[in-house]
Amino acid sequence: MKTINVGMHRGKGRIWLEGNWLGDAGFPRGARYVCVVSAGDILIDAREDGDRKVSGKGDRPIIDMNSAELTPHIGPKIVVMVRPGCMIIRSAN
Repeated sequence: MKTINVGMHRGKGRIWLEGNWLGDAGFPRGARYVCVVSAGDILIDAREDGDRKVSGKGDRPIIDMNSAELTPHIGPKIVVMVRPGCMIIRSAN
């Protein structure tokens, strides 16, 4: 579990996840995933047919999400719970 600060970009909450821990969790650079908002949680699920892609350079993966859809579900800090191939993000109240 990780606690991460949420940034703002153009008035929307920005979730920036970066580091080798993403690869260890099943999200290496180039992997595809889907992002689903459900009951206040944000689920990131690794899927070959996902509509999003892990970016980055070299072996340092980056997940960068900036969306008006996500903003109501996150506060200034978030908690990221990691399972193999899956992450659950919640506002850290």
